[in-house]
Amino acid sequence: MTTRGSRSEKVKRIFHQFDGNHDGGLNRDEMAALVVAVNPRVKFSNEQINAILDEVFRTYGDFIDGEKGLTYEGLLRTYDDGAGDVDRDFDALGLELTLDENKASMDSEASSSAIVDERVVESQKKQRTAAWAVSPNHGIVFDDTWKIVDDLEILVKRLKAKQGKDGKLKADNMDALSDAGWSRELGPSMEISEKRVFWEENGHDYALFVKELGVLRSRADGARSREQAFDGHMAIGRVLSEHQLFKEALVSFKRACELQPVDVRPHFRAGNCLYVLGRCNEAKDEFLLALEAAEGGGNQWAYLLPQIYVNLGIALEGEGMVMSACEYYREAAISCPTHFRALKLLGSALFGVGEYRAAVKALDEAIFMKPDYADAHCDLASALHAMGEDERAIATYQKAIDLKPGHVDALYNLGGLYMDSGRFPRASEMYTRVLAVWPNHWRAGKARNERILSGMDDTGSGRVDLGMFFAVLAPICSGSPEKRKRVAFDTLLWRPVNEGGGSQIRKADATKYMKLLRAIYVPSNGDSEMLELHGETDLSTMSFTEFLVMFDDPDWGFGIMSTLLKLETGDRNRHGNHVCSVCRYPIIGSRFKEVKSHFSLCNQCYSEGKVPPTSKQEEYKFREYGSEAEAMKDKCKCFTLQSHKAP
Repeated sequence: MTTRGSRSEKVKRIFHQFDGNHDGGLNRDEMAALVVAVNPRVKFSNEQINAILDEVFRTYGDFIDGEKGLTYEGLLRTYDDGAGDVDRDFDALGLELTLDENKASMDSEASSSAIVDERVVESQKKQRTAAWAVSPNHGIVFDDTWKIVDDLEILVKRLKAKQGKDGKLKADNMDALSDAGWSRELGPSMEISEKRVFWEENGHDYALFVKELGVLRSRADGARSREQAFDGHMAIGRVLSEHQLFKEALVSFKRACELQPVDVRPHFRAGNCLYVLGRCNEAKDEFLLALEAAEGGGNQWAYLLPQIYVNLGIALEGEGMVMSACEYYREAAISCPTHFRALKLLGSALFGVGEYRAAVKALDEAIFMKPDYADAHCDLASALHAMGEDERAIATYQKAIDLKPGHVDALYNLGGLYMDSGRFPRASEMYTRVLAVWPNHWRAGKARNERILSGMDDTGSGRVDLGMFFAVLAPICSGSPEKRKRVAFDTLLWRPVNEGGGSQIRKADATKYMKLLRAIYVPSNGDSEMLELHGETDLSTMSFTEFLVMFDDPDWGFGIMSTLLKLETGDRNRHGNHVCSVCRYPIIGSRFKEVKSHFSLCNQCYSEGKVPPTSKQEEYKFREYGSEAEAMKDKCKCFTLQSHKAP
C-alpha cells in the first residue's frame, strides 16, 4: 500500500510536472494536459475535456487560487477523494521518486510518529483491517468505532473458523461467468472479481454470532453523539460487507440511513446489499435515494454520481427495465468518460433491446479503454453475431476466451454460434469445455437432453419417437388437468405401434412414459430410472381410465401435477396477466405499452420492431414497465420509435 508520505510526494511530482508557469496552480490548460496525459488510451473530445474541468473546478472551488488554478492541496484532495489513482497516474507519466524524496518521505513519517507515540499504535491497528477504514472521506472517524471494529473482526473470524471446520461455509465459482459489473465502493471504477461466499444461517453458531453482533450494535447506538453512532453502524456494515455477510450488513446500513437520511453512503451500500441478496426492486429504491442525496448535496458528492448511476442501472436491469437502465448507464458514461464499465454495461443493455449497432459502438469504446476486458469482448461478439457478422464474432469470442480461458458465457455462446452455422464438431468442443469449467451449470443440460431423448429412440436409429415426445410435453400445455391427461393418452394412442389397437395403449408404453416424465420433471428422482427405459416386453394393454390411475399415482405416476398448476398460476399472477399483442405469450420481464393504442409488447417483439396488424400508425410511443412494479413513478420515460411496423 502507498504510504501517505510517498503518496504526497508522488502528487507533488505530478503537480510540478504540469505547473508549466510555476505559479503554484494548475489552470484549465495545464489541468487538461494532465487529464489527457494520465489517460493515454482515451481520445477525449473538447466537450468531454471541458465537462471534466468544469466538474473539477466546481467541486474543488475551495482549492482554486484565482487565475492560477487548482493548488497542490486541491490536487491532493482529488486523489484522496478517489477521483484518480496516484500510483497509476504516476506510472503512466513515467515518473520516479529520487532517493532524496524517498528519504524525505520516510523521515517525515518517522518524525510524526516520534512526536506522538500513540499514532504508531493507531497505524498498526488500522493496518489490521481493510483499506477503506483509513480512507479520508469514507473511513472511520471516532476512536471508539475502532474498538467496535476490532471486536467485530474477532466475531467474524470465530464464525468463519467454526463453519469452515464443519464444512458449512461454501464458495461459488463466480469467476467463470460474466461479471455483473456493480460497484461495491464509492470511488473510481475498478475490477471486482471474487468468489461469492454463502454462510450457513441455520445453526447455533450463526445464531450466537447474531446475538453478539447485536451487542456491538447497541454499543454503536449508545454513542455520545448522532455522528458517532452513524460512524459505528457504517463501520459495522462495511466489515460485514467485506466478509459477504450481506444480510446482517443491510441491518447496519439501514440504521445508518435512519441516523443521517441525506447522506449518500448508507443508501448506496444498502442498495448494494439488497442487490446481492436478489431484492432488485428495493435496491433500486435505495439507489434512487442515494442519487437524490448526491444531487441535492451540491459538489460534495458530484464525483460519486457515476457509480450511483451504474448500480441503479443494474438494479433496473434486474427488474427487467432495460431501456431505463440504458439511460443511467449513459449518464454514468457522460459524467465520467473514462468509465469503461459503464460503457460495457450500456452496450450490453442496448444489445438486450435489439439496438445492435449502438451496442457495438459502446462495447468498442469500452474495449478501447480496457483492451483486456473479457466480458466486453464476449458481449461485443454476441452483438456482431446478431448483425450477421459471424466471422468477426467468432474471432471476438475467441479473444474473450484467450483473455479468460474459463469464461463460460463466451464458450457457450461460441458453441451456439458454431451450431447455427452447422459446425457441429466445433460446437461440441465448446460445450465440452463449458462442462469442464462448470459441471453443474444449468447449460450443461445438453448432456441431460441427450440421455432423455435417447430414451425415446428404441431402435437406436437416431430418430425420436414423436408420439412419446408430444406426450411428454402434454402436462405443461394449456388447458385443464383432465384435458392434458387426455392429450397425453391420445398421443400415445396415435403412435404407429398402436395402429389398429382401438382405444387402448400398451401398458409397457404407459410405464415407459411415466418414467420419462419423472426423469424430466423431477430429475433428482428420475435419473436412476433412465437405465430401465428399454427392454419392456409386456404386451398387455390399458384403457384411458386405467391410464388415469397410473398417471395420478403419487409414487409411480406424475403426482406433481397439482404443484405444477400452482406454479403456473403464480407465474401468471406475478406478471400481471399481460399477454404480448403480437406473439400472444405471457409477458415476462419488461412490458412495453403503446401510449395511444394501449397494446402491450414483450421485450422480444419490441426489440424486433413488431406491432399488431390491427394498430397501424405513423409513429408509436411506448412506456416501459417492470415485471414486479407497474411503473417507476416519475422515473418512467416514454420512448418514441418510428421503426415499428406491423409484422
